[in-house]
Parts: sequence; C-alpha cells; structure tokens
Amino acid sequence: MSQPITQAGDSGRVRWLIPREHGAWAMLLLPFVAALLVARAMSWLAVPALLGVVGVFLVREPLVVLARLAKRGQGRPGERESARKSLLVYGMVTSVCGLVLLWRLPRLPVLAMGLAAAVLTVIAVYLVVQNRQRSLLLQLVSAAGLNASALPAWLCVRPRLEPQAWLIWGLLFAHSAASVLAVHARLEARVATASRRELKAMRRRATWAQVLLFVLAGGAVVWREWWIAGALALSAAVHFADLSRLGNAEFLRTRLQRVGVRELILSVVFAAIVALGLSIPGGG
Repeated sequence: MSQPITQAGDSGRVRWLIPREHGAWAMLLLPFVAALLVARAMSWLAVPALLGVVGVFLVREPLVVLARLAKRGQGRPGERESARKSLLVYGMVTSVCGLVLLWRLPRLPVLAMGLAAAVLTVIAVYLVVQNRQRSLLLQLVSAAGLNASALPAWLCVRPRLEPQAWLIWGLLFAHSAASVLAVHARLEARVATASRRELKAMRRRATWAQVLLFVLAGGAVVWREWWIAGALALSAAVHFADLSRLGNAEFLRTRLQRVGVRELILSVVFAAIVALGLSIPGGG
C-alpha cells in the first residue's frame, strides 16, 4: 500500500517521515471510528488506542528507509537522521500506548494484536525493500492490518471483542480488498507494464472480488441487514463499472489524484453505512 517517503531535503535537515497515502489513512482511521460509533461508547483509553495504531502505521516508514540504507550503503543528506529520529519517536509513543493498553485491557487480545501488527509490519517492510511496492500481496496485507484498527477501538470501550467488532473489520476489509484489486487492475492497464495475459488475469481477479461482494450483499439481504447489503452492493457496483471500462483509453487517462479522491469518498460512505446499519437495533 504505502510507499515510504523521505522528507529530508537537499539541505540535510532532519524531518519526520510521514506517509502521504490518503487511502491508507482512510483504511486505518475509518474502522477505528466506525467501531466506536457502533459500540456507542467512549473511554479515555480510545486516545492511547488511536495513538498506538497510528504509531504502528507510522513506524514502518523509517524502518523501510533504514533497511534500504543498510542495503545500498548510502542515501540523501539527512535521510538516515530523519529515519532514526522518526523511528525513535514513533517507537516510543507506540510502546507507551501499548503498555497502557496492557495495563488496562485484557492482556491476551492486546498481546495477540501487537504480535500480529509486528508480523505484518515485518512482511510489509521486506516487500517494500525488495521493490515490490505494487505487489498485490503487500497491498492486501496492508489493508488487512490497517482495517484491524477496529479491534483495539472496540476493546477500549467494551470488555471483550464481540462479533460486531470482527464484522466491522471483515466488511471494511472486503471493501478495501475489492478496491485494491480494482485500482491495481486499472493502474496496470494504464501504464501497460504487464502483458495482455497478465492484464486479463488481474481484471478477472478484480471482477471476482466484486462478484463476492454482491454475494455477500445477497447474504445480508437474507439476514435482513439492509444497510449492510446496500453498502456491499454500492462498493461492488462502482468498482464493477470501472472494470467494465478498462478498455476505454479516455477513462484510463483520468488523473490518479481524482481516482484517489473518489475512492476516499466511497470508503467514507461505505464505512458510514456500515456503522449506521450495525448501530440500528434489530440489524438495520
């Protein structure tokens, strides 16, 4: 998903390393907010929980920079200092927040989430350092980890992880994964870096992802979860329409910034509908 950026300029000034990807930030923050809305509760523990999940997200940036510097031996002026400073501060904040959560929340789920976050971070750093930023594996792993922010958010206001928390994670990850596959197929078609056979395979995978969303929407209808069904159908319909236009040269020339803004808006709408549906007594 996110590709580390070094914000140390030619002057060598030490600066923070912060990801610019709006989509990744949305995947991180929307599930967190949705979980609190569905739980209909608030606690001061939400603050260290939020800082903790953001810290885990941020710490990958300096880790990638340091790993790349270790691999190639040199970098731009101030790059190593920026990475070290960022890693120190992000790591300290994340560690303190983790200790607070261990102190106040059930230790087993907190430890499990911390271990999972560490493993996903290692996988993401390795793939980026190996110049596989556009790898579907990296993007899907990142989406799974980022959407899991719903779990600590829920746990900080409820005594245990209830089915609604896992459902928020699952639904938002399903949307994120379908979005990643659709956008990936679009980018490959635009830059034409893959063969015709590979492009067809990417389009096929993305199409099946949207079909799966439609199937899930049908299941939600059976269970009379109308809001959930609507959110899933909306996500699938928008991305399926995009996939059907991959052969249109004018469509592919759409600015990537515009595509990103639309995906961000769609994610906000999807999360809002899911939160509303799960918040209504009787299941929407």
